[in-house]
Amino acid sequence: MRTARRFPVRLFAALLVTGLLPLTGCEAIFTSSPFTALQRKPSDLSPEQRITYAQDALASGDPAAMQTALDAIKNDTSSTAVYTAAELEIELSGLPALVASVVGNLSDPSAVAGGATSVDAFLAAHPEVQPAMLIDAGARLQGLDTAGAVLTDSDRILGAIGLALGGATPSYTSVSPASLTAAINLVTPAAAGDPVAQQILAQLNAL
Repeated sequence: MRTARRFPVRLFAALLVTGLLPLTGCEAIFTSSPFTALQRKPSDLSPEQRITYAQDALASGDPAAMQTALDAIKNDTSSTAVYTAAELEIELSGLPALVASVVGNLSDPSAVAGGATSVDAFLAAHPEVQPAMLIDAGARLQGLDTAGAVLTDSDRILGAIGLALGGATPSYTSVSPASLTAAINLVTPAAAGDPVAQQILAQLNAL
């Protein structure tokens, strides 16, 4: 039976490094093209139109538009809406900003951690990161996985980080056994053929 595991800042930084490094040049996640469709009010749209609106907001890369879109679809229950909400939350979690700020040190978890001695201190030093967004995205992706939805390896990697982070709140000093198991279970299928997922899995198992 698992007991609560310590969540040292260096390991948290290593999870971020491993999960973010392959995404630094990924236009599918970090984009900046505006869409005129975003001029419509999401409250006037049908559920299907809200999904399209949210996908356009995601592609625009505009934080305000993405937040509006998330607010519009966060309670929708279709698998496509839940998945799109998770993607929006990953963007709004501040991971793109974090990548931009540490891109020169992504190969070195210690450098990414900086002088922080705890995960809480690390997050305080990076106010652009909103852990609640990543935590919620992890929960959404876990629910989709349980329901049999098809997830990409990146979904599983980032979702697992969110689940581990959620299990470490509010102090971020240790990870609950249930959350750690959930994170491991979410990323394990990706580890069969993805080296990044294999590293994430190894780091989670090291907790």
